[in-house]
Amino acid sequence: MLVVGGWISSRTDPATADLSDADAGTVTQLPDLPWAADALDAVTLQDGRVLVTGGHIAAGIPTAEAAIYEPTIGQWVSVDPMRTARLKHFSVVLGDGRVLVMGGDIGNESITATTEIFDPATLTFTFGPDMGEPRYKFPGGALALNDNRVLIAGGGRSAEIVDIESGTTSVVAGFQQVGSFATLSRLGNGDFIIIGGYDDRITLRRTALIVASATVGDRSGPV
Repeated sequence: MLVVGGWISSRTDPATADLSDADAGTVTQLPDLPWAADALDAVTLQDGRVLVTGGHIAAGIPTAEAAIYEPTIGQWVSVDPMRTARLKHFSVVLGDGRVLVMGGDIGNESITATTEIFDPATLTFTFGPDMGEPRYKFPGGALALNDNRVLIAGGGRSAEIVDIESGTTSVVAGFQQVGSFATLSRLGNGDFIIIGGYDDRITLRRTALIVASATVGDRSGPV
């Protein structure tokens, strides 16, 4: 498990990175991330490398920095920055190996609905389709389907599908309250469940919502 960045104390965001091996019971210190931040995001690519993006680098200030951890050499490899500086955003790996980076705070609590797509072959970011509403604080709140669509349910007032190929979005469920940190999981029967989170007043929600697989649809076989 790769552990990188985070928050130590007030105004102290580390650039440190560690590799935890549960089987061996060891923690190995790695070279520092090229920038110090908390509220960043990390996602494992299909080839085992790890893409780390953005984060909070000073009061109310996000960064567009991005880097890949290359486990075969134990080093960070710099890539082009994101098109938009983000913190408290979320990323998922698409079926074709690209990465969809979604939402986040773009500075001074300004939440964005924008997305961008990272291509591991070119190490570059391009703009993706906008989500139907601004979202942040939604780790675990989105899942990639197998046809380059993404189901997103955390950090907003709806569950929506972003279609990368067509550049469109569609709402499949709505909530009365925002669901910051709500999680999205797939059940054994193919349906999806959205659980918990907190609302605009930071009051914990006791809600759970099932979204049927038929509602989500799938143009290329089982999700």
